[in-house]
Amino acid sequence: MLSIVDNQKTKEAIKAGLAFRQAYNYSKNYKACLWGLTFLLAAAQLLVVIISKYQTKINYIENLDFLPVAILIVYVLINSFGKDKMKRWHDKGCEIQSLHDSIALGVTSKTRDLAIPQSEINNLYESRKKKHPDDVNTFATWWDSSLNDIGFFESRIVCAYVTFFWEVELRKKYQRFLSLILIIIMIISLIVISYYNFPLREALIFIIAPITPFISLLIEELYDNNKCIDVAEDIKKDSCHDWQNVYDNKFNEAEINDSFEKLMSRWHVYRLTTLPIFEWLYKLTQKSMNMNMVANTDSLVEKLKSRSN
Repeated sequence: MLSIVDNQKTKEAIKAGLAFRQAYNYSKNYKACLWGLTFLLAAAQLLVVIISKYQTKINYIENLDFLPVAILIVYVLINSFGKDKMKRWHDKGCEIQSLHDSIALGVTSKTRDLAIPQSEINNLYESRKKKHPDDVNTFATWWDSSLNDIGFFESRIVCAYVTFFWEVELRKKYQRFLSLILIIIMIISLIVISYYNFPLREALIFIIAPITPFISLLIEELYDNNKCIDVAEDIKKDSCHDWQNVYDNKFNEAEINDSFEKLMSRWHVYRLTTLPIFEWLYKLTQKSMNMNMVANTDSLVEKLKSRSN
């Protein structure tokens, strides 16, 4: 069908949509577990250090020594396979999302010979549908009906531009969130050091050392997410340029189609290298982003409709 709006409403598109969202959710759950254990490990060690300052008043300080050790053991066991599981589910989500793109947007630049069996896609779909039944309607109405007011090839460029614009804004918000967490942790550490009058040597050993793994995790995430932003910005700029060419009637249908296929091929490669963003953070920012998006489907369609031919 040469209508993105109608394509999106098909059972195949909705099934693929819920399936890739569930796969991403599994990946995010593993990531949250790894981050949570790293944070707990740092917090437990700090707790033991602080309470040790008053060990003469506490009878069970010996028992507290086992707290960070127990968390460390769990962390090592889960970390040994957790990152691999997170990556595997993320890659599966990317592949199924590419299938969804081929159904809804008519992407043909990448052959969709999925290594993922249809039975697994069905299981992911059923699992997501059971936990989040509202997602069925969300995916059925994912794209604004105004896309039907312009040609199919033009509507694909609009969808690409909106998608890349959204990704860049989301990544920037995530970068600010990570930076804020890093600043808060450093401030809390300095407050603890100052309040308990730790000498420099003790501060390094008992305060800085325990939180170093979590700080390292944050810095690595900041660095990798910044690389994601750079790549997404490049794709966004090219999609903006292509949209402007469509607006100025500089592209015929064949050129529009070729440009779109190249953008989506880059988009697929980009998705495979991105970092999963925590689901709660995504939902927290989604509403505000929807309200404040400078580039949205309806406005871009209206511009195309009102241009001079």
